[in-house]
Amino acid sequence: MTKKLVRALLLLILLLVVAVAVGVGHAAAAHRQLTRVPGKSAATVYLVPLGDVRSVSLQELVTFYKQKYGLVIQTLPALQLERGALDRQRRQLIAEELIEFMKRGYPNHAANPRVILIGITEYDMYIRKYSWAFGFTYRAENRFAVVSSARMNPIILGRPADPVLLQTRLRKMITKNLGILYFHLPQSNDPSSVLYRSILGIDDLDRVGESF
Repeated sequence: MTKKLVRALLLLILLLVVAVAVGVGHAAAAHRQLTRVPGKSAATVYLVPLGDVRSVSLQELVTFYKQKYGLVIQTLPALQLERGALDRQRRQLIAEELIEFMKRGYPNHAANPRVILIGITEYDMYIRKYSWAFGFTYRAENRFAVVSSARMNPIILGRPADPVLLQTRLRKMITKNLGILYFHLPQSNDPSSVLYRSILGIDDLDRVGESF
């Protein structure tokens, strides 16, 4: 084999190595672009159990968001519910009152503009300012949210217990709140988006995915 041919082969190998390296770099950049979420805030997110929360795992939520978004979420000790948050006639918690209750329970956190508080309750809830029979979630002041897992539970619909399904449904609503409050993303008209603006029933909730 001549020296000229050897040099040509070495040059070809070098070009192939460079091409592969560039391709890998573009692929990694594309992956980062796909997984990046715009508008990430400097706020700290806290999950607050409102009453006993035993059927779902807050630790799973903390782990999930750390792995998926690099988001460090903290949990606060549970707050025992007050009578003022309950509508005795409807036998439901009042979403607006839960927000105020959570703010009173953690006044220093509530006063900090860099804190987002998301309350979680297993009790049924409705939003007083709407005529709906119930609500999965309610947000206020761009920093506070409450989520009720009551009607996400298959048992309520007369079906067998399904902890995985219940956890997934709860996670979707937490993700929607994080998208709006933490990542500053707009709500969507796409029924398959977790940011869908009209998640009014369990079918809507099951239809949406878990990504922004």
